[in-house]
Formats: sequence, structure tokens, C-alpha cells
Amino acid sequence: MTDDPLRIHADFSHRAVVDTNGQSWIASPSSGVERKMLDRVGGEVARATSIVRYQPGSRFPEHTHGGGEAPVSIDSSTAAFTPGLVDGLTVCPLHQHKTESTALVRWQPGTHFNRHTHFGGEEIYVIEGVFEDEQGVYPAGTWLRNPHGSAHTPFSNAGCLIYVKVGHLLEENGTLSDPGARTRTARSSA
Repeated sequence: MTDDPLRIHADFSHRAVVDTNGQSWIASPSSGVERKMLDRVGGEVARATSIVRYQPGSRFPEHTHGGGEAPVSIDSSTAAFTPGLVDGLTVCPLHQHKTESTALVRWQPGTHFNRHTHFGGEEIYVIEGVFEDEQGVYPAGTWLRNPHGSAHTPFSNAGCLIYVKVGHLLEENGTLSDPGARTRTARSSA
């Protein structure tokens, strides 16, 4: 019988907020590659969200992501942004697959967005500036995960650039993802 897997912010039915500026970098199994783990269910092979830092010349050995990974490299200072849904927002789409989509979103100072509900959840990483909603203020380096069905009214008084991922907490059949269910099943059958 194996030990329980590492579980960090593993209950996807609850909101999670992490100021990564206060986290230490953790060495990975590959020399020169460090991580800040934001959510994780499992050991080295896991369902995970992390910020990864590579020292010059370092790399991970070739490997497969069974749950998928969309590597995209964009220079956000020169990327093409198009007008968003409200004045003051511009968007650079990064990836779209089934219910999941990712984008960079630039908020001009003083921009307010409409109240909206997250079907399939939402993750935000603040790259520059300060992002806000009625629940708090999130400076650069902050990661948020809002659960399926949650709602908020975001804004940015200072302006910001954020990475946004939505719809990723749903399975292919449209049901809510529960990575803990797989763990509970594996433990009960061991």
C-alpha cells in the first residue's frame, strides 16, 4: 500500500488564493528546475498547477502529460491583443480545447468587469499590476482558483496583466472534476 498522495488545495469546490511571493522555490527531480506548487493531487506524476523556474541550461527530460499540457510561448510585450467584453480590457487568446480556454488579459487602470459565474471554474495568475474583486486585492504573483459555479465582480484600479484559465474543472462529459475521487477509489481498493 502506498502513502497518500501530496494534496495541496485539492478540494476544487473551494476557492484558493496563494501569494506566491511568500513561497519558497522547491527543487524538482531535474537539476536546475524549481517549482512553486499551487494545487496538486499526487506525487511526481500528478494533477497539478505549478509555477516553474528553469536555471540557464536546465531542462526536464522528455515526458508525457496524460491529462494534457498546452505549451505556448508568447512575448506578452509584443503579442496581439484584441478588445475585450468591456472598455479597458484587451485579450490575447492562448489555447482552447473542449470546455477549457486560456488567455492573457490586460486591464487598463480603472477597468471594471461585469459580475459573472464560472462554469467549470476559473484560475487567475496576476503577472503584472494589481487585480481585485469584492473578496480581495491580488498583487503580481498571486494565484486564484474559483470553483465551478462561483461568481465575482472583478476590477483593477491600478491596471494589470493576468493569465486566465476557465472551464478546466469539468470532465469531458461535462461533469465536475473530482481528483480526490480517484484517490479515494484507489485507497479503498488497495
